Amino acid sequence: VLVTMAVLAILVSIGIPSYQALVQRQRVDATMHLLTSHMASARLSAVNYRMITVVCPSDGHSGTCRTDGDWSQGWMMFRDNDGNHQPDMPHDILRVEVPPLPLIAACKSVSASQ
Repeated sequence: VLVTMAVLAILVSIGIPSYQALVQRQRVDATMHLLTSHMASARLSAVNYRMITVVCPSDGHSGTCRTDGDWSQGWMMFRDNDGNHQPDMPHDILRVEVPPLPLIAACKSVSASQ
């Protein structure tokens, strides 16, 4: 019984870090696909409505874009009629997303136009 418990403890100690790494990779992939779908949606919106559409890092719940490139609080997609890379009216905001896990602060805002 003691040998079985020792073998089980060794297997669990090896398996848990691998499982945690797998879960972390799945979360990163899910966040990447979510952001990619927002980019594709922005392009489609720009083509359909013939307006500049922006996806930018969101500044929490204030409805403005961050200027430091930190996407960890989420992102938003909006129509940018005047080209200032900020939503002017609340109805310009098309989508807002909070990522399932914090992102690296190394991205840049992207505009899509026709």
